[in-house]
Amino acid sequence: NNFFGCICFVNARFGLAILDITTADFKTLEVDTLLELQEELYRLTPAELLVGEKFAKHYGELLSQLQVMLIWYHSQKIYFIVINKSKKC
Repeated sequence: NNFFGCICFVNARFGLAILDITTADFKTLEVDTLLELQEELYRLTPAELLVGEKFAKHYGELLSQLQVMLIWYHSQKIYFIVINKSKKC
C-alpha cells in the first residue's frame, strides 16, 4: 500500500486521515495520546504526511523518527516539503 497521511491536534486529541493512493481507500481516526498516534503511524508507515507548522514544532521528534519520505508542512497556505533522508527509496 502507498499511504498519504494528514495529522491534526484539536481539543487535546490527535486526528489522523489516511489515503491509500493505490486503492483509493480513505480512513480517519482519532486517538487520545501521542503513543496511540505513534503506534498507528508505525503500523501504517505512510510515504507522505501533511502536518501543521505548530504540530511540527511540538512533535518534531516524532516526525524525525518516522520512516516517511516526504513531510509537508502547512503554514498560512504555504506548503514546505522536507525530504527525510533516512528513508531508503
